[in-house]
Amino acid sequence: MMQSTLGPGQRLRNGKAVELEIPSDPLAVRQALARIMEEVSALAPPDDTLATVEIVLAEVLNNIVEHACEGLSDRRISITIAPTARGLQCQVRDNGRPLPGGALPAGEPPDPTRQIPELAEGGFGWLLIRGLAHDLRYQRIAGMNVLSFSLDLHIAA
Repeated sequence: MMQSTLGPGQRLRNGKAVELEIPSDPLAVRQALARIMEEVSALAPPDDTLATVEIVLAEVLNNIVEHACEGLSDRRISITIAPTARGLQCQVRDNGRPLPGGALPAGEPPDPTRQIPELAEGGFGWLLIRGLAHDLRYQRIAGMNVLSFSLDLHIAA
């Protein structure tokens, strides 16, 4: 069940932020991504920048579901996306486990000399996030993970 704090007329395409709160589950993430991409597509031409937004948000949200909140009940994710002069300012909050060591993963590429079965699932998520997002910041505040980042867009005139 996706909740939105948006009122009538308060939409990203009108210069307002999109704020969503969703349960930490894969279906809610897919629904939230569809809603966000609908809003973002009104700001930018259909080019590679829209794919960048979707990739970064999908990686962040799926990491929360699969790692921070896995096996925990009643976990929530709050997503705030606001337009800026260059693109989007994003903040994602969750009440799952903190990142190991209290810091963002390095985002190193997997070791190509390792055999496929030895590699972690995927292994490219933080590499992609770090390569595509700007101003990446993580904090643990009052039992919440808070991840903030910026994404550039070619803003439609």
